[in-house]
Amino acid sequence: MKKLLSLNLLLFVLMALAWLLQINLVYPFEQLIFNPELVKVASVIFIPAGFKVLFGTILGLRSLPAVFLATLFGMWLHTEALGFSAQFAFVSTIALYIPVLLVNFLDKDSGELADEWAKRAPLTLFRKTVVIAVLASLLNSFFSVLVHGSASHPDAWMHFLIGDVVGTIVVVAIIVGVRAKLYRLLMTLVAKERLKDR
Repeated sequence: MKKLLSLNLLLFVLMALAWLLQINLVYPFEQLIFNPELVKVASVIFIPAGFKVLFGTILGLRSLPAVFLATLFGMWLHTEALGFSAQFAFVSTIALYIPVLLVNFLDKDSGELADEWAKRAPLTLFRKTVVIAVLASLLNSFFSVLVHGSASHPDAWMHFLIGDVVGTIVVVAIIVGVRAKLYRLLMTLVAKERLKDR
């Protein structure tokens, strides 16, 4: 339990840093290029989605507390509206873990050895993460329309999709490309958690 708490604290800090990067660098840059009103609704390069999807893909439900709380915190920093931020965090967390659980369920048929290989192989991890990002983004857009009605910008769902997928590709490409300490750290933590679960 203590290790899970430490893991979620680390994930929360990483996602909070991603949100700070998004709010202070990416959003201002995007507002120079795209319609500023649309960028407020949906980013075209959403870095926090990359971390969220990567953590969900590798750690499954063990990352859920950090993902939810960091999303709540980040959206609150962005909007200063706690109620909306809570709804956004709830919807986007549900939208993430539906494909995470589905893909992991489908992956179980290939056996534990294949599952371990898939999580260690950078290209397989990359593909799996991008598939989850696309599915999670589509579900997030769908659920957001159900909760909030049609968006003020009709193209917002496309920006959600593009932003989540591009953000995920950027984060995973950096981690896979670098394949340094963070990637090894995540794999070590997963291995320790799995041994502990047995």
